[in-house]
Amino acid sequence: MTAASSAGRREREEAPSSTAWTNPTTVDTGVTLRCYIMPTKHERIGVVKDEALQAALESVAAIVGATTPAATIVHDLAIRGARAVQDDAARRDEFLRDLAAWSTGDAPPWDRDVLARIDELSAG
Repeated sequence: MTAASSAGRREREEAPSSTAWTNPTTVDTGVTLRCYIMPTKHERIGVVKDEALQAALESVAAIVGATTPAATIVHDLAIRGARAVQDDAARRDEFLRDLAAWSTGDAPPWDRDVLARIDELSAG
């Protein structure tokens, strides 16, 4: 290693760090790459911004504000979407309970005498 490259490496290593949190990674070339991340105790997930997601973001931009970060919009829509899925499942369960009660109750929407003779009536 030459004195110049050694001095350059020392300068990089001794340089004051940024105020942002960093995750340094040393590559074989001796160059230190820094990945600036926001500190959080929560796991991060990656979301692909495909055509459908882009269209969804654009459709709410006028409502949430054009300067709202896409990550914030995706987060908020995911929370609202989860609640909507739960609400849909609850409505479906309630509908099925009501249907079962209505169809097995004392006054079903069909004639019980006709139902008792269905085989005879359908044979012609």
